[in-house]
Amino acid sequence: MTSLWSLAQERNQPDFQYMDQETLDQIQANKPEFSHEGVSFDLNQSDIDLLLDQSPKEDWYLEPKIVSSIHGMAHTCRVMLYAYLLARDEVNLEELRAILFACSIHDTQRLDDKGDEGHEVRALEWLKENFPKHKSFDLVYQILEGTHGHEKYLRTADALDRYRLPKVKWWIDDSYLSIKPNESLKIFAFNLIICSEQKILNGSDPKTGILDCLAI
Repeated sequence: MTSLWSLAQERNQPDFQYMDQETLDQIQANKPEFSHEGVSFDLNQSDIDLLLDQSPKEDWYLEPKIVSSIHGMAHTCRVMLYAYLLARDEVNLEELRAILFACSIHDTQRLDDKGDEGHEVRALEWLKENFPKHKSFDLVYQILEGTHGHEKYLRTADALDRYRLPKVKWWIDDSYLSIKPNESLKIFAFNLIICSEQKILNGSDPKTGILDCLAI
């Protein structure tokens, strides 16, 4: 089977794109030249419980094939984690929960792994249909819509997970972001992608794979 890395170089990616060993090996071989090896972030079980409480369920995804694709559960959960690290010292708990919930929804209404510009509008409609009485509905809606300042946490967290994409030129570009993630967070994101995607390829479910990499 042709790797996703090779297909991307040929600009011939399928509608649904899944990590494979060759692609992951190529991503690891092209690790950016960071100035240090990285640092660990202070996470405890209560942090993990908060993230898990806001994480998506498989039946939230409009297209079942997306659940295990490059825009699926693993991507979503890592985005939530990065957003948590970016926002936890800057917002109150209710706002933090809303940010995490917006992150958990943001790619669930995709029809494929390509551009699918309509997925953001469908996410808003899905939120209205499924969580109309959510106590932070307005804030979650505005974050997804991109009309609230807290949208910056989702946007930057989403960008940090671009290291999973099978073409180096698609990786994170600070010039598009209002929050410039520091190098330690970039290293953390790169290493977490390599570790968690390897565990998933070895048979772990996405959430377990990510938690195992955090070693909480």
